[in-house]
Amino acid sequence: MNIGEVLIWESSNLLLLIPAVIWLVMLVRRLQGKAVFTERDWLLLFGIQRVYLEDSR
Repeated sequence: MNIGEVLIWESSNLLLLIPAVIWLVMLVRRLQGKAVFTERDWLLLFGIQRVYLEDSR
């Protein structure tokens, strides 16, 4: 195997491993009776979104 084949193999393994780990974490949280996604998880995934509402009066 050359370096290109090795890189393709490892990247495909990584792409399959990430959803499996996320699923496992979700399953463990569900079995423990905790929330699957917490506020901290959403902030980690999507960043801090600041919404400012202005009073139009």
